[in-house]
Amino acid sequence: MIPFAHLINKQMLNPKNKKKEQKILTTKGLGATGNVEYVELVIITRKRDDDPKAIKYVDVAYLQSLRENRDAVFQVASNFNGVEAQSEIVKPDAPGFTEKYYADRTQGPAASISAGAGAILRVHGAFIDSHKNNPELWSQSGDKQINFLEKLGDYYPIRNGYVMFTGDESKFPKFQTNFQEYKKKLLSTLVCYHKNQQVVTGHRNGALLEKCTDPQQKVDQVMCAAVNIFQGKSGSTNAHQVNIEDKCQLVLDMAYQGTYLCALNNGRKKIFLTLVGGGIFGNKKEWIYDAIIRAHKMWGVKGKSSLEKVYLVVFNPKDIEKLFIDKATAAKIPIIREEKEGPPETD
Repeated sequence: MIPFAHLINKQMLNPKNKKKEQKILTTKGLGATGNVEYVELVIITRKRDDDPKAIKYVDVAYLQSLRENRDAVFQVASNFNGVEAQSEIVKPDAPGFTEKYYADRTQGPAASISAGAGAILRVHGAFIDSHKNNPELWSQSGDKQINFLEKLGDYYPIRNGYVMFTGDESKFPKFQTNFQEYKKKLLSTLVCYHKNQQVVTGHRNGALLEKCTDPQQKVDQVMCAAVNIFQGKSGSTNAHQVNIEDKCQLVLDMAYQGTYLCALNNGRKKIFLTLVGGGIFGNKKEWIYDAIIRAHKMWGVKGKSSLEKVYLVVFNPKDIEKLFIDKATAAKIPIIREEKEGPPETD
């Protein structure tokens, strides 16, 4: 777990970023400023959403297994405790917790299974550094869990990695009218960065997983989360909270800027993003688009770091709307769209 503020401070030691020191994290507008040149943002998606043979190319496990993506940083849709329970009632020490990842076909568990040792460690070895001589205290449990938002408990009550608003939370600063206070909240968050994880499986085809046998095939993962405002009773309750857009936006900024910062601070060349919170959690696409563009404008400047290319992996081509392209174009971010097709039928 890395404090967001630490990631920022490390970037400020880079002489190429000195001019950002006074305006760090204050990029509220999404239009381009000055003659800044950005690294390419490549959208990887299927050409048609009814082409099952193209699913492989938007499978993050497959992408993690490719030799050309060795040492890349992958953003993983997780929960605020860094593990992937399917609901807020499931504790990390529930029987068969990690085994159940296999039954979940969504992006987060797929990415985690692909680097399986890391997935197991986040559940069963999360506190190993604090209790090296007492293995009974290594695991996450119902009573002791990682919490990316532990310093913001008055604003984000957490249950088993899920935000569970009650309506009794402290007043939350609005993004547009009280940005300095919003920035302070963002800087107090934690980023879950899991470095040098060996990839052991690639694409999943039905019940089968492709093996990745190269012990040097390693990637970095940043475990990210969003507020549920759609799924189940808790999602419905969360959706009706005061300033819900600002509360959702802050954790999206944490997810995307945190991912970029982890890559920059570790000299990585590639980032693979996903649409965090855009599926069953119901976050508006525009919120996610804005968070991506803010992060790219802030940390995707060409020649300022090791970063060479950023990929956005989108399972359903309909999830990338014209609005995103328009916003990116207005920000002068070069967009490339790679539309994948499955192999042709053979006789």
